[in-house]
Amino acid sequence: MSVHMKFIFASKLIICSCCFAQGDLKEYVEAARNNNSEIRKARAEFNAFVEQENIVFANLLPSISARVSRSKVEQERSDSTRPKIKQNYITESDSLSLSQPLYRPRLLKDLENIRLLVDSEKLILEQKEELLVLKVANQYFDILDKQNKVDLIKKRIGLLEEQLEASKKTFLAGTGTITERAEVKSALDQAGAELIKNTQILKLAFSNLSLISGLDKVSTKELQYEEKEFEKFKVKNLKKWEEEALQRNFDTLSFQKRIEAAEAALSAERYNRYPTIDMSLQVARGSSESTFFVDSETTTKSVGITLSMPLYQGGSLSSRIRRSAETLNAEKEGLNFQREEIRRRVQNSFFGVVENFSLNDALETALESATIELEANKKSVTAGLRRRLDVLIAQQKAISIEQQLSAARIKIVLNWLQLNMLSGRLDEDKISKVSKILR
Repeated sequence: MSVHMKFIFASKLIICSCCFAQGDLKEYVEAARNNNSEIRKARAEFNAFVEQENIVFANLLPSISARVSRSKVEQERSDSTRPKIKQNYITESDSLSLSQPLYRPRLLKDLENIRLLVDSEKLILEQKEELLVLKVANQYFDILDKQNKVDLIKKRIGLLEEQLEASKKTFLAGTGTITERAEVKSALDQAGAELIKNTQILKLAFSNLSLISGLDKVSTKELQYEEKEFEKFKVKNLKKWEEEALQRNFDTLSFQKRIEAAEAALSAERYNRYPTIDMSLQVARGSSESTFFVDSETTTKSVGITLSMPLYQGGSLSSRIRRSAETLNAEKEGLNFQREEIRRRVQNSFFGVVENFSLNDALETALESATIELEANKKSVTAGLRRRLDVLIAQQKAISIEQQLSAARIKIVLNWLQLNMLSGRLDEDKISKVSKILR
């Protein structure tokens, strides 16, 4: 690296060397996992869905019920020419019943179906959690990018102030013009307006990150470019990344579980044509009175087997089978589409990393050239060979390249995180690796 490049990267106003963020990235990720309302809602919905498995499983277990009945009877009876008979008495009825399915193959398939759906929902929840991590990282690095813009504007303002003072001195010495002085003053005013605008944008970005994570802690972090650290973000072998994403991506795995669940649901509908056998047990006691029986009491015990066989239900069984078959086909096509989408997104993220690494190298060279050009213009102005406007243009060019270089490095990290998220590998180790470039 040349002397000019070393000078630029040693400055306190270099690319992202003063990028501020509230708290460490790992702290923000952890806080978002604990505090974010969206992910807490998703977890609650998953916990509610899990209860469906217990509900379906309960259908396989015995059903026991007790019934207690007490009635007060006021009876008035007339018979031929005999006087009316009035009778008041209490009837009692107590029973204990047990029902146990013996042969209901559909219930087993329903249980298999709901368990697969629970697995699918769990994968969806894990995908949402990874998306939240990526969302926090995107917002965090967006703050770094916006802070870098603010720092570069401040740097530009400092350079313009130096130019304005120099133009005043040359004007008083008779070697400068009032036009040059006005041009520098105009550029300085524009830079001041840009600083106000970008400072407000930065505050809004801080607010958005705080809302996502619920973390109010404030600390300072710096994004430092060290080649050995950024080398860890280089990627190779696109085909391997695609295969891994198709095998481990949470959306893809969720679709596979839903296909298995749809197959179980289709089998369950077909079992509706099968007979069912249930066993029932009952113990009952009753007492009553009448004109013929006084203080009568009965006790009944019964054991029974019930066989039920569907014969005709208006074609609903066939319709439900066809509906389940089409649902299965839809899930399979959904998986095919999801695989294509995953491959496309993996390719975009992969080439995003590769291209921004190439862009980083090119912009480093461009920044070195722009710095040399700026220094040459300054000397030419001193010698009277250039106008001060040429220095302003060269300064703006160098600062623009600095901003592009910062953005390219941020895109390297974000595309790398996206690539790992698509592959189901956005874990603590990946966040720790990113945190190493934030010091």
